[in-house]
Amino acid sequence: MMDNVQNINVDDLDANWLNYDSYIDTTLLYHYSIILNMELIAVSPEELKETVSSESKEIPDGFDYVLDANGNVKKDSLGNDIKTTKYKTISCTVKRFQQRKAAKIAGTLNYYDNLSSNLIKTDPIVSEAFFENFYGLAFGDLAALSPETQKQLNANRPLPFPPSEALIIQAGEVLKAMTKDIIVKNKGIIK
Repeated sequence: MMDNVQNINVDDLDANWLNYDSYIDTTLLYHYSIILNMELIAVSPEELKETVSSESKEIPDGFDYVLDANGNVKKDSLGNDIKTTKYKTISCTVKRFQQRKAAKIAGTLNYYDNLSSNLIKTDPIVSEAFFENFYGLAFGDLAALSPETQKQLNANRPLPFPPSEALIIQAGEVLKAMTKDIIVKNKGIIK
């Protein structure tokens, strides 16, 4: 990660008498130095949060005959038996899971005047990389679920957590881009 972060392409920043190097050429005298000082490289533990909810709905479940006061089946004007739809309640429990893991790199970008050995400016710098995945499992009658919930359940599956090193490298790539942006923003400091 350090080799990758130090390999910032700064050639496009060169102008007139100004030359940026991302390495130290011992044959040159540098008037200024920009030092990336990393004070924190941290990776959060793997986190798995679970929430439980339940959905239910009424569905048709056969029919009952409508009876008169004597217990006989009522008839409509055409002589057909009068029926009413019976309903039953179905339900399904949904467990939703959120997987999370993050890496963070924090430090400062320090500008030094090498002729006077003075610190000219310090900019804080923080980059992060995140892994986040959502998935769910259903227990019960799947017909009770709304179309939205069914879509969510079919969309994602559990994923293996990425190795810490991969997240640190990802955060390092973000840090690299941020470092170059800060150097461009502060171009007027170096004269």
